[in-house]
Amino acid sequence: RMLELHAETLKRREVEVQQLERESRREREAIGERARALQLREEWIEAQHEASLRQARELEEREREVEASQERERRMVAEAAARAQRRARPEPPRAEYFELSPMVASAEP
Repeated sequence: RMLELHAETLKRREVEVQQLERESRREREAIGERARALQLREEWIEAQHEASLRQARELEEREREVEASQERERRMVAEAAARAQRRARPEPPRAEYFELSPMVASAEP
């Protein structure tokens, strides 16, 4: 009878061990799935970060281009204003505009 009880106990323990092994395998698989999900999330976050950095660089480049364009436009406007101001000023008098007085005309060089 003792041997039967011992055999039953061993059988129950073997069944418990098998159950624990199945549970352990399922837990390891679940942990692996969570680890893969975390890895994918980390890769996604990294890709989003790289995209944000790329967008920031592109935005900075566009801002520099706009600033350069505005500066060229300001120079062109300033140059046009300077030309207009020069055209608006009266020209300095030229010698042919004045009649030479007889005394100046008869003077020897």
